[in-house]
Amino acid sequence: MRLSSRGYNIEQPRMIINTTITKDDYRKFLYIATFRRNKVIIPLIGLISLIGSMIVTLDR
Repeated sequence: MRLSSRGYNIEQPRMIINTTITKDDYRKFLYIATFRRNKVIIPLIGLISLIGSMIVTLDR
């Protein structure tokens, strides 16, 4: 452990792991991160789908 110029403790990495992420994995991560951050999104999408299907059904 060493001190920076402002007096904060800066730890050295204990282990370095080199990884790569594919475009598909990144997309999945973004979807999961979005839905976990805001729990209202999934019910809101369901509600919008329900309203849209009702409009299409009643329009006939």
